[in-house]
Amino acid sequence: MKQFYFFSLFLFSSFIYAQNTCQDAINISLETVYHVNTIDGNPAPTACTSGNLGNVAEWYVFTAPQDMEIMVTSNLTQNQGQGIDTNFYVYTGSCANLVCLSGDDDSGIGYLSVKTFNVIANTTYYIVWDNRWQINTFDFLV
Repeated sequence: MKQFYFFSLFLFSSFIYAQNTCQDAINISLETVYHVNTIDGNPAPTACTSGNLGNVAEWYVFTAPQDMEIMVTSNLTQNQGQGIDTNFYVYTGSCANLVCLSGDDDSGIGYLSVKTFNVIANTTYYIVWDNRWQINTFDFLV
């Protein structure tokens, strides 16, 4: 029984921290709302917008199914009026060689983020939310 408990605890712990690094970024899909519980992972390597980087981040990865325009946003009803201040960056490339593509800080209502940009079929994009301004819980949509 103890072995089962420790194994279960290990699996649960691994799931909680799955998006704390580029290598373990969570795969995300279009038209899906994702919940960011705590920002406590490895920081982004460089800022893709003006200003300073946060010192911790949460990592997500998306592969474009076709050439298209997508929007990444925390400017959702459930986040509005909650005092939430979000900031994100978008990178292409590999974890060993990330290249800035886009990002946003405060283009939404209040201090929420929203950015629309073009993606290329079969290209991998890393979306990184950092704690530049806060670590509060929030939701985002791609």
